Amino acid sequence: LEESVLGACMLERSAFGIVSEILTPECFYVDAHREIFTQMQQLVAKSQPIDMRMVVESLKGAGVLEQTGGPYFVMQLTNQVVSSANLEAHARIVLQKYLQREVIRISGKIITDAYEDTTDVFDLLAEAETGLMGLSSRLHTRSHMHISELAIKAMNLLDAVRSRETKLTGVPTGYRELDEATNGWQPGDLIIVAARPAVGKTAFALNLLTNAAQNQFAASPSAYFSLEMGGLALNT
Repeated sequence: LEESVLGACMLERSAFGIVSEILTPECFYVDAHREIFTQMQQLVAKSQPIDMRMVVESLKGAGVLEQTGGPYFVMQLTNQVVSSANLEAHARIVLQKYLQREVIRISGKIITDAYEDTTDVFDLLAEAETGLMGLSSRLHTRSHMHISELAIKAMNLLDAVRSRETKLTGVPTGYRELDEATNGWQPGDLIIVAARPAVGKTAFALNLLTNAAQNQFAASPSAYFSLEMGGLALNT
């Protein structure tokens, strides 16, 4: 799969853009594959095309051509490509295998450290959480989207708004003028409520939360996280 992914990047102009959204050099198990992908990144950074000849020259310039198997090794990568139609699926399998190896590595280290009497258990838990959460974030990669796809989605959204009895397309805030300005809270939006101290930001945010949760037409599951006030203070 690694060979197929790298070979497709040298054959298809748009292939590297798809793969680079999913994989990084450390995702490749074979050292030579990792170095070849790194050189592809260097070519893109220099606005140069990615093909077999350019990759060979880049490896030669970096002094690692022979370490990666020479020109013949690079050339035979393209022979592994059956079709680039399933390139994204192949890249995601490579990513999954990398994550499996990392889970094994992190778990092994945690087990080894857990047997040490000098290990602080809270530091061990924090290290385990950091390592596993870092792997989890790798799964939420965002693939590129062609502008034509966005245009179709925008047109569908406008059609849906025109056919609705209400103008609200998101979660109602409970404040009429605010809803008119925003059409409700929209998916993917980050809303920041900012003001000087002691003017009611927390109370306002709690009202937004309550209104969203209790709306009779579009009730939404809601959660409130506070680093300033305790649960009892918020509840009262």
